[in-house]
Amino acid sequence: MRIGVDFDNSIVKYDELFYEVALAKKLIPKHIPRTKEGIRNFLREKGNENLWTGLQGQVYGPEMHRSMIFEGVLEFFKFCAKNNLTVFIISHKTRYPFIGQKYDLHRFARRWIKENILERVPISEKNIFFELTKKEKAERIKIQKCDYFIDDLPEFLLEDYFPAETQRILFDPNSSYMGKELPRFGSWNNIKNLFKNILYDYPFNKFPIKTLRSLTNKSQKWVGRINKIKSGKNNKVYIVNFKDGEKYVLKMYYACVNDKRDRFKSEMAFLDFAHQNGIKNVPKIIAADKRKRAAIFQHIDGRDFKKNDVDADAINEAMNFFKQINKYRNSLSAKRIGTASEACFSIDEHINLVKKRLEKLLTIRVKTNVDKRCYDFTKRLSSTLDSCISSIEKTGKSNDISLHRKLSSGEICISPSDFGFHNAIMGNNGKIYFHDFEYAGWDDPAKTICDFFCQPEIPVDFKYFSSFVKSVSSWQNGYNFAENVKMIFPIYQIKWCCIMMNEFLIDGLERRNFSTGVIDKESRKKLQLEKAISLLEKIKFISE
Repeated sequence: MRIGVDFDNSIVKYDELFYEVALAKKLIPKHIPRTKEGIRNFLREKGNENLWTGLQGQVYGPEMHRSMIFEGVLEFFKFCAKNNLTVFIISHKTRYPFIGQKYDLHRFARRWIKENILERVPISEKNIFFELTKKEKAERIKIQKCDYFIDDLPEFLLEDYFPAETQRILFDPNSSYMGKELPRFGSWNNIKNLFKNILYDYPFNKFPIKTLRSLTNKSQKWVGRINKIKSGKNNKVYIVNFKDGEKYVLKMYYACVNDKRDRFKSEMAFLDFAHQNGIKNVPKIIAADKRKRAAIFQHIDGRDFKKNDVDADAINEAMNFFKQINKYRNSLSAKRIGTASEACFSIDEHINLVKKRLEKLLTIRVKTNVDKRCYDFTKRLSSTLDSCISSIEKTGKSNDISLHRKLSSGEICISPSDFGFHNAIMGNNGKIYFHDFEYAGWDDPAKTICDFFCQPEIPVDFKYFSSFVKSVSSWQNGYNFAENVKMIFPIYQIKWCCIMMNEFLIDGLERRNFSTGVIDKESRKKLQLEKAISLLEKIKFISE
C-alpha cells in the first residue's frame, strides 16, 4: 500500500509559530485567535495582504525550525514502517517567498524534515517531493501511484485533476470542513486507527501467489494465467489457473473509508447459510481470508447469462431460488445473517431511501456540461418522486395502509439483494447459478422484487411481474403484500436511475476504478446519464 501525505499544516503545525512571529512584529493584537487562519483573516480584513504574504515567508523560511510537528504523526509513520506501507511526503510549495528576501523555502523544509522525521523514522529522502504548483503535486501523487492521500485542504482533494484512482482523506484538526464529500479525521491517531482497520482490506498491488496456494491447498508451483473478469463493478474478480488444470475464482472485496458496508462479511454469511441448507445453485466457498478481504470460490463451468436467456423457465428458477432461501429462514445459520444493504422495513423507509440518494446527487460539484445535465436531471427526478409519493399516500389512504407500519419478523425475508440475471451464470449443465451476495441480508421482500424487475443490465419482461408477486405472496403472513409492491415499484425505478449516476459521486467512481482500473470518467458519466434518462421514460404506475 502506498500512502501520500501533505506537508504544510498536515505534518507541520504552524499555529503557535504564526502567532508568536506576528505578535513579535506587532502585526496583530494579543486577543486574535492563536491560529494561522485567525491571523490571516485579521490581516486580510485590514487590507494587509502583503503583510500576510511576508509573514508566510518568515515562518516557512528562517523561523521554520521553531514550528511543531502534529501529535501522532511520528507514531503513524512508525506504524507504516512496521507494516511495510510506503509513505511519500508530497507538498505544493513555492521555492521562494513572493515578497521579501529570497529564502529557499524548500531547503528550510527539507532541513526540518531531516531533524524532525528522518532521524526518528525510516522514510527515504527519495520519497519527499516539493512541487511548485498544485497540478504538479497532483501529477506527482499519480506518478507515485498513491493508494491514499492525506491533505488538510478539501479544495485540493476535490479538484478535477486530482487522481481518480487515489482515495482522499481530509486531515481536519479544527473541524472546519462542513461538506460530506470527503472522509475527515481530526487527529493522526484516528488516521492510524483507520489504516489498522483497512491494512489487509485494500487491493493487493501484486498478485498474492502465496495466499492463493495456501487458500487452495495448492503446494505445487503456480503456473499459467490469471484472467481478470471484466464485469466486476465493485470488486476485483479473477479466474485463477493452477498447474493441475483446476480453476478457481478469486474475489478481492472493495473497501473504502466513505463506505461502511462490509461486503466480504455479508457474502460469506449468506453463502455459508446457503451451503448449510443444501442450496446448490450458488458458488461454493473454497477458502476465505477476512484480514485480506479475499475469498476463493469454485469455478462454475458456464457463461454469463444473456438477455435472450430470460424466459418463463428462467423466471421460475429465480423465483424458486428466492423461495428456497426463505424456506430456511428459521435455521441457526440464518440468524448469523445481518440486515441487507439499504434495508427497508416500512413504506416510509423506502421513500426516504430514494430521497437520500437524490439528495446526495444534488451535492455534486457542477464543473462540466455533463455535471450540469446530471444536476438538472436529478431535479427532474425529485419532481417525479414527489408525484410518486402523492400517489402512494393516496393509495395508502384508500386501502387503509399505514406508511409508517414496520414489518414484523414474519413478514421480512432473507434477500439476495442486487438480485437478477445480471448476477447469474448459465451452467454448461443447463442449470442457473446465482452469485454476488455482498449486499445480502434481511429485508422487505417487496424491495427484492422491485430491484429484480428494475435492474437494467439483463431486463426482465414486466409480463412476469404479477406471477412473481403472487408466488412470494404465498409465503407472506397476511399483510397486503401485493399492494405494497405496486405502491413502491415506481420509486424503485427512480432509485435505479440514481444508481446509474453513481459515477458522478466520488465513492461511486472510486469503486469503478478499483474494480476495472482507471476509467475515462467523463465518458462514463455521460453514458450512465443517458441510461438513467432512458429509464425514467419507462417508469410504471401500476394500477392492475
